[in-house]
Amino acid sequence: MQDPDQDANAGMLTRLSAAVGAPWAMAGLTGLLAGGLVTSLYFPLFLLGWMANPAFDFVDLLIRYSPGQLATWSIETLGPLGKTLLEASGLATWILATGVLSALVYRFAPSTESLAQRSLLAGALYLVAQLSIELLSELSFYGLGGIFWLVAAAALYGYLSQAYAPMPESAAEPVPTWPPRRSGWLQRRSRRELLALSAATAVVGSFGAITAQRGILASRAEPTSPEPVAIEGFDSDFRPAANTRPLVTSNEDFYRIDIYTRTPTFARSNWSMQVGGMVDRELSFSIDDIEKLPMREMYGTLQCISNEVGGELISTTRWTGVPLAEVLDLAGLQPGARDVVFHAPGGYDDSIPIEKALEPTTLLTYGMNGVPLPAAHGFPLRAYIPDIYGMKNVKWITRIEVTDRDHEGYWQRRGWSDIAIIKATSAWDLVGRRRTGRVLVGEDIIGGIAFAGNRGISAVEWRRNDSDVWTPAELEDQLNDTTWRRWKADLGLEPGSYFLEVRAFDGAGDPQPEKRTPTHPDGAGGYHLIQLAVVE
Repeated sequence: MQDPDQDANAGMLTRLSAAVGAPWAMAGLTGLLAGGLVTSLYFPLFLLGWMANPAFDFVDLLIRYSPGQLATWSIETLGPLGKTLLEASGLATWILATGVLSALVYRFAPSTESLAQRSLLAGALYLVAQLSIELLSELSFYGLGGIFWLVAAAALYGYLSQAYAPMPESAAEPVPTWPPRRSGWLQRRSRRELLALSAATAVVGSFGAITAQRGILASRAEPTSPEPVAIEGFDSDFRPAANTRPLVTSNEDFYRIDIYTRTPTFARSNWSMQVGGMVDRELSFSIDDIEKLPMREMYGTLQCISNEVGGELISTTRWTGVPLAEVLDLAGLQPGARDVVFHAPGGYDDSIPIEKALEPTTLLTYGMNGVPLPAAHGFPLRAYIPDIYGMKNVKWITRIEVTDRDHEGYWQRRGWSDIAIIKATSAWDLVGRRRTGRVLVGEDIIGGIAFAGNRGISAVEWRRNDSDVWTPAELEDQLNDTTWRRWKADLGLEPGSYFLEVRAFDGAGDPQPEKRTPTHPDGAGGYHLIQLAVVE
């Protein structure tokens, strides 16, 4: 007797096979292939600046409107990989939607309609989708030239998605097309091959697109910033241990974390920043206007709130900019002002209290390491607030708003800290920032960095975690209280395997938090623990 479960499974498989064999389903698969191909053609045109990238802007919208719990989970659990997976999922969704669109056009358009009519309908719907995404994304657009390429992409998709779909069986007579659809390469593929090829297009196209975009964008010519050989006013005979991070991070190595798949881009000539809200005078600034204000240069360290203890999401640079207080003074603050809100393209925003905004070290910056801000780091203008995690140091600022209430920004609405004061932290610097290392007896001099926002570092100590004895480390002079401080320790260990911890004290003598805490919601805490093998 046949198992009922087997009958049910067989029936399901039969129905699935029948659905895949249906002409509209086959049209969906050809649409999926067409969508993957057209999406891959976006990238050279986008990177040349000829058109926007609706596929990535669609991903940006998904990330922007995704539930806060999902974004937080991906960051906490997967780190930077979480964003990549979100991007890949969004791209796969976009390509899948192109297959659904093709299937719907084929299914609901009269079967007697010509290939040209169905292609025109599919292309028109695809164009509407592209334009809608671009309008919703609020990112920079490329004008009439960009629209031309969007129309061209839609036309290509419209033709390819329908040209290789099966011939309608209900048609009274074959509709002549060129090239002949029944002799096309796709028509000679089996259904299983076409399904596998469509799935591969979505997966490979998604990851390939992300890799291509990031790789080519990274290779674009940007102003370079070699580490300074000498820093004016700073003289130290400290010799850092091997593998210790440089005193100042080059622009190329400066960490980058943001919500965008497409870096917002502006030309100096068409960028402006509005200042409004609770001010006496609403103002508009060009970058030339900003650069005419009293300039301030200062070295400062920036740290991401999702940086793990001992992690890489922390960097130091020489900022060039103007104190935010200068801009607010020109606008005139009204009584009752409470928060200053920074707005960026694509709906990103964050805020700081008015007291913090008026501090002289809170800057609107337009330079890093003596060159204009690179596009990836906020060109033409970003905020730098020394003792607050990076999410509030908003990049690509287009509007500043003064409010009379506490404003919850993009990440606060997703459960992250509103105050976001940087916790004191310290780290061992091993090869590749690994948590394990191997050294020879007598060569066990290890170093690292310590940072406490704008509170400075007064001491760093290390110990074996099986001991209660903390040993002071040797400290390099500090550039200023807003930068990290490098240190090193001559461990003097005998051959063996050791677990080592390090802790820092801020300028007031307060120790960094000992308790191990996750990055969410207000930054990681705890001592950096490494394993070191000392061998003869």
